[in-house]
Amino acid sequence: MDGMDDLVQFLRNRLDEDEATARRVPLSQAPVELRALVPRAGGDLYLAIDPARVLREVEAKQQIVEQYKSICNPPHEEFGPALSRAELSRVLRLLALTYADHPDYRDDWRP
Repeated sequence: MDGMDDLVQFLRNRLDEDEATARRVPLSQAPVELRALVPRAGGDLYLAIDPARVLREVEAKQQIVEQYKSICNPPHEEFGPALSRAELSRVLRLLALTYADHPDYRDDWRP
């Protein structure tokens, strides 16, 4: 498995985790706003994100990852006038930045 295959699998794993976490939040407890600062005991704030938004984001990112796989594995002779393998790889690297603090993230994936 080359570095990009590893990156694709890393992204799939993180997106599966994000989806599972978002699905555990009961819709009745979801924040009304897209994002809301919610006070905790002791006065600290935390960011609450609507799980429906997280699920939409996960779906969009999954489609990007699958589009990369369908175009680049096996490599096609032509990517079209606007896309190259390097450009698509950069998109995946940018998506992975979201998870740069994860222990499985590799620095060689940085764009």
